Amino acid sequence: LDLQQHQEYYGGAMMWSPQAFREARARMAVAEQEAQEEELKKAETRELAAASKLYKEKIAEEKREQRVREKAARDQAKAEERAAIDARKEQRRKDKEARDAAKALKLSQRGNRPTSKASAVKQKPARRAVGARSYLKPATPPLPRPTTVPVRAATRIAQRPTNTKPADK
Repeated sequence: LDLQQHQEYYGGAMMWSPQAFREARARMAVAEQEAQEEELKKAETRELAAASKLYKEKIAEEKREQRVREKAARDQAKAEERAAIDARKEQRRKDKEARDAAKALKLSQRGNRPTSKASAVKQKPARRAVGARSYLKPATPPLPRPTTVPVRAATRIAQRPTNTKPADK
């Protein structure tokens, strides 16, 4: 029993009253009850923690399963899309083969193949020392045609006097 001894006491035997024993027993009962309550509280906390852990694990498992289902759906959609793409490619390849076969048949039915002609020689543009003009160059007028003059008229023209003096006004 906790009889609340004084710490300064160094003597031998001590006598305790019945009231001190009752108080000590009451204190002990209270302490035991508090210890039991504390144990119950701890046990309840452990149970709650275990339940919480189970709940979290269950939620995590459900999320994992949901992700697996979504991944399977995505994979299936991708596979279907890939199959559709492959089918379109195969159809295009078959169409091209059919076109090529028809073209080859037409070529063979056409007869002799035309001979290839030599390609025309390309003329290089004339090089210029100066850059391109920003205006158009006027076209040169054609030269006048020489006129044929009768011989008599030609002699008359040659015999005309020429005026060498300038005219004063």
